[in-house]
Amino acid sequence: MIYRPKIPRKLWDSWLFEWNGAFHLFFIEIIGSDFDTIGHALSKDLLHWTDCPSIPFKGKPGEWNEGSTCTGMVVRHEDRFCMFIGANRGDRQVIGIYFSEDLDNWTPCDDNPILEPIGQYYLTEPAGPQFPKVDWRDPFVTYREEDQLYHMLLFARKPEWNHDDTGAVVAHLKSKDLINWDVMPPLDADVSSFYHAEVPELFEMNGRYYLLFSTCSMYGVKLNTPTRFDTIGTYYMVSNSIDGPFVLPDEYMLIGAGGGKMTAYVGRTIVFQGERILYHHVQGDVQGLRGTWGIPKKIGVESDGSLFLKYLTMMEKLETDIICEAVNKVPCFDVMDLGDWQRDDNVIVGKAKVCGSSCRITRDVSDIHLDCRVKCLAGAQAGLVLRSADGNGVQISLNFERQQIEIGMARKDAKCQLGWGADIVQALNGGGKSLYCDVCRCALQYGKEYQIRCFARDEHFEIYLDDRWVFTSVLPEANKIGDVELVVERSEAVFSNLRIAQIEPLP
Repeated sequence: MIYRPKIPRKLWDSWLFEWNGAFHLFFIEIIGSDFDTIGHALSKDLLHWTDCPSIPFKGKPGEWNEGSTCTGMVVRHEDRFCMFIGANRGDRQVIGIYFSEDLDNWTPCDDNPILEPIGQYYLTEPAGPQFPKVDWRDPFVTYREEDQLYHMLLFARKPEWNHDDTGAVVAHLKSKDLINWDVMPPLDADVSSFYHAEVPELFEMNGRYYLLFSTCSMYGVKLNTPTRFDTIGTYYMVSNSIDGPFVLPDEYMLIGAGGGKMTAYVGRTIVFQGERILYHHVQGDVQGLRGTWGIPKKIGVESDGSLFLKYLTMMEKLETDIICEAVNKVPCFDVMDLGDWQRDDNVIVGKAKVCGSSCRITRDVSDIHLDCRVKCLAGAQAGLVLRSADGNGVQISLNFERQQIEIGMARKDAKCQLGWGADIVQALNGGGKSLYCDVCRCALQYGKEYQIRCFARDEHFEIYLDDRWVFTSVLPEANKIGDVELVVERSEAVFSNLRIAQIEPLP
């Protein structure tokens, strides 16, 4: 929800490269159904982007890169830029390298492809209906001072697999010159319970090493974490050594979604202003969405080494106007139903013992940054609705009954199509149900104040709880403009520290 290319271009996997104070965003570019080019955009602040000409990478029929283009990466070596790029060559994937002096114009290496599936450690031939294409993609390249060699990680499969082991591995290679590579055994990271381990990345934080990779709940593989079911996203493993062994933490999804939804995908990292941040793309499940480059997030580390994502305050640079900066300055205060709502200079209190109720606090807003604190004293749930209009809205709820945070489309007349949520009454003359977009289990406590931070930009919604990332959701059915409402259901809740700002629309 930060950047999307102009129609008819669509954005998929991305990789960032910083040079001379500017960020170059490269991404798999889709036009129609073709993966023929790499998109390119430029930014000084990671928030405002300028489109650059697309870079053609697909070859002619019979050439090594005649198939669709795959994910890449840029490094600098011997006073020039090197872009590793993948391609589908018949029934196998291969990797080539291109060179540039200016990051705009790229020349292929004469020895392309520089890497094909090789070695006794990795599958090199198609393997029937299970794996009809040889996986060998998504190179991640770094230079290690300790051995003065370049190291590459990529997704591959080992020659053996069975019903207990998908064969997925993170391949490891070494090189002095980026052209000639020695094939090593796979990285000591057991990813065999995942269908694949796409776009691997390795980095160090606070003395520990972290391996990122992206994958899906698919083909019967179900990735259930302590907080979500049936997940798709970017996951991580941790080790005390750069060479492993890497192990999964309890909550191993770093960003993504539950319910089998693909939203945030292919998380990668970069150091920005001295801190490591995660970036990713956002792709909804609905055909026709262009895909966007998502909101960057700071990576936080717990004392036990587990990771989480934090809100970056630089997002406030997108704000244009302040709609409301305190409870006593809300543009309106309209009770929509039988609930009891009271306010003073500091708080708004909502009560509805046996039903749902809401209070409208703004009218006709679209792209906003909302920050507010919610304290539920007793009962079922409390939260807010964004862009409420014509019996529809996007609801974010702290559900104390179910001990979870929820986001979904609240509709006056809709049935709960997924069959897994409680009815959520949400200010539309009473009654109504929610179509859940995502759910995250969380230990919620009565009487504790929680900060809810929301970004709404076009069809994209991102939610933080106490400034920790919770949801990145795509809701193309949401209204483009509507009201903001505070909501209680069979509960009493206190709302305070309310701030709403208009933000720049998504180009």
